[in-house]
Amino acid sequence: GREEREWSHGLCECLEEPGRCIVGCCCPCIIYGKTARRLTALEETGEPTVERGELRCCSAGCVAYCLIQLTGCSWILDCLLRPRLRAHYSISGSLCGDCMITAFCASCARVQMAREVSGEEE
Repeated sequence: GREEREWSHGLCECLEEPGRCIVGCCCPCIIYGKTARRLTALEETGEPTVERGELRCCSAGCVAYCLIQLTGCSWILDCLLRPRLRAHYSISGSLCGDCMITAFCASCARVQMAREVSGEEE
């Protein structure tokens, strides 16, 4: 396997991209759905899914996130996405750490994951 590396952006660096930070806090289903869709495409095809001027915020992941958010357990979806992302990019960490981060710093974790996928697409 590849050597593990650190995240490209720190957990508390989410304010470096205010727009994405606002979406991550106020509309978490959108940032989750977009990140999950991009990661799935990368896993399945090895190709990034560059948004070609279209606003596809209502993906299956987004809808699932909205429904689960009603129960207060949406952090579980973030917790399931984070290890997939870490595995795909060979980022160091643990499932326990992923669960703690997404349970207590969910907005920052969502932005960090979105930035990682976006950075790798460029």
